Amino acid sequence: MMAQSVAVAVGNIGDNLVNELSKKVEALKVGPGMDKKSEMGPLVTKKHLEKVKGYVDLGVKEGAKL
Repeated sequence: MMAQSVAVAVGNIGDNLVNELSKKVEALKVGPGMDKKSEMGPLVTKKHLEKVKGYVDLGVKEGAKL
């Protein structure tokens, strides 16, 4: 699966799309990479951490709320 940075919502589905996507993200099982129940493992390098922080910072700058 590839991460997406843009979603285009046509019509009146915007609020529903955000709500459903939020539910999916909240349900993600984050944990150790070797745990078969984990759906997302740890950030293993400082470079990776900085990249993810950059995405979060950009989202907040563009109006996202954490």
